[in-house]
Parts: sequence; structure tokens; C-alpha cells
Amino acid sequence: MKREIVTPIHRAIDKEAIRNGIRHVGVKGLDIAKAEELGIMSRISNLLCAMHCLTMTAHRIYGEVDYWFGVAGVKKHEIKRACAEFENAYDRWFKFWRGYQTVDGVLEMNSQMEDLLEQYMRWSQIPVQWNPGDKQDAYSEHEPMIEIDKGDKILRVYRDIVESELVDVVEEWAVMRADTTEGKSTMTCVERGMDKASAQMSAKRASANEHGRLYTASKLETITEKRLECIPIKAFQDGEMIGDIKSVIR
Repeated sequence: MKREIVTPIHRAIDKEAIRNGIRHVGVKGLDIAKAEELGIMSRISNLLCAMHCLTMTAHRIYGEVDYWFGVAGVKKHEIKRACAEFENAYDRWFKFWRGYQTVDGVLEMNSQMEDLLEQYMRWSQIPVQWNPGDKQDAYSEHEPMIEIDKGDKILRVYRDIVESELVDVVEEWAVMRADTTEGKSTMTCVERGMDKASAQMSAKRASANEHGRLYTASKLETITEKRLECIPIKAFQDGEMIGDIKSVIR
């Protein structure tokens, strides 16, 4: 089972500013009221938030590229020139869309962009923190069992679940509290071993006593599973062994 990591994107774009901008431009044939009724304005706002967060993340990655060009002493290169063009385009984009953002939204999105950057780098298997001489690849959550160096590329063979059979599920309910420290939220279990109705009542009561604090009534599942896993030990090609399982200290 894959563990999903979710980064919520704050709605930092002011929908009223979008409406006013469209009215000012005067899009022919566009019925603002109808577009609002159909949710088009909200959709545009949400998409722009996602787009802007991605653009900010790309700009952070560009910043490191530019830094390493500087460390290497590269001053004139077509890649560096292209990066400079991206920087100029980003400045124009940022200046333009700042008028469509709320002040609080900008601060919130800066924090979320850091989370998104970390997750994107992990997805790309690139270390977030890196120093000259360090390994270039960062493994995903499930490290490969066998690595085969082919010179121009590295082949990685992973363990896999061949069959999975659900044996038993024991369900209970709990109350979880959102705790925020340094801009990041974690969920803490404050009460468990409840039924659904009790968890909902308890979460509602707790949220009423702490203004602004988020509580959830959550279902906990203890899952018993019968699983057949394939664990690669040695790899062969053209009659020769070309790789074997890595020794890993846990």
C-alpha cells in the first residue's frame, strides 16, 4: 500500500480580483454571473493557485541550478542564458499575479511551496540537500533490492507484492487534533476506542472549546493481510550474473 502525502494548496488567488480583471478586459460573450453559478470562477482560482505554486517551486529549483553554475565558475553558457530568461519571465509573472493574491495567501503559499518542493524532489529521486561529492540519486521509500550499473544508466529491481488477500479488519473510531508547529501540521490522537457517533460528538465538543483548532472524527482500521511478496536476490543476463541483492543494515 502506498502512503499518500498530501500538500494542501491555499486558495491564495482573490476570486473577486479575477472577476474585476475579466470585467475590465471585457471578454466578449462571457456571462460573469453564469460563470460564477457554474463554478468556473472558483475553478480558475484553484488552477491559478496550483499553477503559481508549481511556478514558485520551479523558481526554487532554478535558483540552485544558478548557484551551482556559479560554484563551477560558469559565466557564459547557453543553459545559463536560458535560466536567466526564465528568471526574467518569472519576475514578470510574479509582479503581474501579485495583484490577484491576498497578503495572507502569499505567506501561506510560501510555506506550502517548501513542502511541495520536498515532495517533488523525492518523486524525482533527487536529494533535497546535496554537497559536492554526495550521491546524486535519492531512493524512493522502497529502496531497490538490486542495482545494476549499465554505464549510461542504472537499472533498479524492486521487491513487489504478487498477491494480497485481506484476512480481517478491526475497526474503531478516534478523535484527532491538528497541531501546527513551524508552519507544518501533524495529527495527534487525543482519544480512541470509540464508536462513530461518540467520536463525532467528542470532536465537535472539543472544537467548540478551542476556537480555530481543527479536530476530526477518524476511523482507525487494524488490517490483517496475507501477502505473497517477490524479493529479487540475483539478476542474470546473457548467461552471466550481473547483480545481486544489496546488504542493508536496518
